[in-house]
This record gives sequence, structure tokens and C-alpha cells, in this order.
Amino acid sequence: MKVLEILKLCNGMADLQLPERYFAEQSDALADERITKLVYCCNSLLEQLYCDYATALKKCTLVATDGFADTSGLDFNRVVSLVDSNGNNVRYRYTKGGLSVADGTYTLTYASLPQRVGWTEEVEMPSPRITPRIFAYGCLAEYFFSVGDVGQSSLWNDKFLNALKTANVKKSAMTMPPVGRWL
Repeated sequence: MKVLEILKLCNGMADLQLPERYFAEQSDALADERITKLVYCCNSLLEQLYCDYATALKKCTLVATDGFADTSGLDFNRVVSLVDSNGNNVRYRYTKGGLSVADGTYTLTYASLPQRVGWTEEVEMPSPRITPRIFAYGCLAEYFFSVGDVGQSSLWNDKFLNALKTANVKKSAMTMPPVGRWL
């Protein structure tokens, strides 16, 4: 679903009183500060969902030399697994721009970050269980929080979290190890 279609849902659910003409493909909607803020909230929520409900996993081959494997070219969120050619898990440590790991060739499975979306672009949900309506609840929670309406934000956030629970969308089992326990 496109961002403009999701925000049209938001407009209908929360009565944001945005003009109907905004929801055409070629419109002057981005001139409205509310729309700009809603698109920002949409991207913010999308990133949060990819971090918390990481189902968008990617694999690649990673080569480490001099104890460093460069991950700066990846849309990298976090490591799910790093295995050697024998399928054994490998110890690593996050560092700036990559991973600190013994020299070698590895298979990296990682949770990816979403691409930023614009007004007319498709939103790629991190899970098929997250429907446009659930996503709209989250967008509204972010939007009302950003404009300082804590009451509305809390209301929409509760709807969002309850809808995620009802849809049986579970938080990612991937967690960061305690500080100092990475190696």
C-alpha cells in the first residue's frame, strides 16, 4: 500500500481534516506541514517496526581481513547470525562500519533497515501480519506524539499495540547480548 493511501486511512480514522485532493497521486500535499510530519512519522514507525519485529532478513557473504569485516555497504540493522563455511557460529563484535571478527569468509544473516518512503511510494511491511490499518494506528500514535497531543497519542498507541497483539505479531527474538558479553 502507498504512503498516501495509509495516510488517507489515518485522515478518516482520526478526522485530521486533510483535504481529499491531497490523496491524489499528483497533488500539492507535501506543501502542508501536517502531511510532511505524517510522512516523517510513517518512516519513523517503519524503522521501529523493522528493528522490533525483524522479519526482513537478508544473507550475504562477508570477507574479513585484518580482523575487520566491512558492513557499511549493507542496509544493516543487526546481525542475526554469522557462520563460517562449516556452518559454525562465529564470535564477532560490532564496531564502527563493520564487525570485528577473525579473518575468513563468512555467511552473514542480518536484519535489514527499511528504505525511506515518500508520499507516492509503496510501504513494505516487515511482516505480512501488519496490515495497513495496524500501520495507520502506529502512524497516528507517532503523529499525535510529535504535535504534543499526549492523550490522543496514548489512545492510538494502545490501539496499535493491541492490534499487533491480536494479529499475533511477536517482537523479534533477536536481542543484544548484555554489555561486555559480545565476545
